[in-house]
Order: sequence, then C-alpha cells, then structure tokens
Amino acid sequence: MFVFFAGIAVLSAAAVAGSVLVVKRDGYRQVPARTYITLP
Repeated sequence: MFVFFAGIAVLSAAAVAGSVLVVKRDGYRQVPARTYITLP
C-alpha cells in the first residue's frame, strides 16, 4: 500500500510541475485543461 500511495504522490507532483511549466511557457495566458489540482 505504501508503494501505491508513493506512486500517487509522485504522479501528483509530476502533474503539478508539468502544469506550472506549461503555464510559464504560455505566459500565463491560459491554464492547461489537464490541471486537476487547484493552485492558489
């Protein structure tokens, strides 16, 4: 079970990092549709 939760955490971190990179690349014009974690 620990491996499962660790995998989820890694995927979540990767998704957030990817979304941030996309937003910075696009110059904050739009938010990627695949972003499912709401950032403040």
